[in-house]
Amino acid sequence: MLGCLLVSLSLDAIPPEPPTGMRWVIQEQYSDEFEGNKLDSRKWSNFHPRWKGRAPAMFVKEAVSVKDGLMRIKNGVLKKPDGPYTLYGGAVTSKTDGAHFGYYECRFKASRVKMSTTFWMSGGGGDVLDTEVEGDTYRQELDIQECVGGSLDSESPGFRKQMHANTHFWYTAPGEKSRVSYPRGAVTDLSSEVWEDFHTYAAWWVDGTYVRFYADNEFYEAVHIYNEVMDVPMPDPMQINMVTETYNWQPPPTAEELADDSTNTSYYDWIRSYSLVPLMEKAKGKSYPHAVYEEEIVIEPVPAEYAKGQPLKLDFAYKANGERKIRIDVFRWDGKKKKFLQKEEFSALRGYGKGTKELELDFKPKPNEAYGIRVSLRDGQEVLDSVIESVKLDPK
Repeated sequence: MLGCLLVSLSLDAIPPEPPTGMRWVIQEQYSDEFEGNKLDSRKWSNFHPRWKGRAPAMFVKEAVSVKDGLMRIKNGVLKKPDGPYTLYGGAVTSKTDGAHFGYYECRFKASRVKMSTTFWMSGGGGDVLDTEVEGDTYRQELDIQECVGGSLDSESPGFRKQMHANTHFWYTAPGEKSRVSYPRGAVTDLSSEVWEDFHTYAAWWVDGTYVRFYADNEFYEAVHIYNEVMDVPMPDPMQINMVTETYNWQPPPTAEELADDSTNTSYYDWIRSYSLVPLMEKAKGKSYPHAVYEEEIVIEPVPAEYAKGQPLKLDFAYKANGERKIRIDVFRWDGKKKKFLQKEEFSALRGYGKGTKELELDFKPKPNEAYGIRVSLRDGQEVLDSVIESVKLDPK
């Protein structure tokens, strides 16, 4: 039964449609398909640099492994207790804390024990510079998904059946030692419980004030971050975290539950992170070596009329795993054959882009004649995808 669940088909996942003139480009440093047989040490640590874990479970490096295209975090009982810690989970954290505004998504299946399976971001912060009183500080946290596959009905069943997202503005007031969290979150139901199937959890961190949340590729809620201390409460880059831990609002799993290898492990299929860049600007950093898009080109309906002497505007969107070309062919169609009148080609840089192309017509359209426009996405001479739009092009 377990083997069948682990080879379930991966859901295609893509960022939301980008704004016109922009494109989503995958951030290689914060993306991973978890192939091979070990964690990529260039990107990830198998521990948390600033946190031992919440008792009674501590993070141990040995809990983390990679096998069969999945990153795994196994939960268990410590052979020797360590102070208040008697159990263990695991933490995988990004080597750098430079993850900033963008789209972050992760596909995973939770364990079925009373420990969390999570995907979140933390860090940033410092002095609150826009207040008159010195000595106060802030920190940031963006929880994209916190779930507990073994949560009991009498505790918090939603953590077993929902996507629980949150934003935290952590604030330490002048003269105080303890920091206080000001959360604003979002919750939605899932199609199955978190331990039954893989689900995709995502957040579009739009800017320092605003986040949009997505479950299984569907947008469900936008959150405006608490801003009564700072106008822009989440401005800084952060670290990415994927951890399993115990919570203080429910009893921890028993030794018997943790001994069951069919339910004690969380499985991460992949994590992908994207940033928005201008449509025709070369992306910085390494190219991602994996294909994440089903490559395609789409166009908006072409107006049947255009202003004489003015360029024809063509709205388009494309998805490309590498550097490509978009070619536009304009032709006359008499019902039997095409007579090609002009063509134009321009670059489509890797990513998911949306733009507008102004096409200067090299011919004078004739009233009541049928024309067509073919737009194709190409890798050299190979046509990866194309679309044809019929249009009259009657001058007005």
